[in-house]
Amino acid sequence: MSLKPGPGGAISVESPEVVTALLRRHGIDPAVRYLAVAVNGAVVRRSDWASYVAQAGDIVEVVRPFQGG
Repeated sequence: MSLKPGPGGAISVESPEVVTALLRRHGIDPAVRYLAVAVNGAVVRRSDWASYVAQAGDIVEVVRPFQGG
């Protein structure tokens, strides 16, 4: 599966993949606290990440807090 950045830094999914695998592919540990995932603008609950399959054409956004001012 290949992924390409979509608008606003989101990821456009080209073939089906489970959310946890998608996160790992991008170097993000799914066990990290304070992490949110949305698919097509709808938040996917953390408890569903291991079973939720993002489909071709979906836009996935990963949100993590960061320090700054």
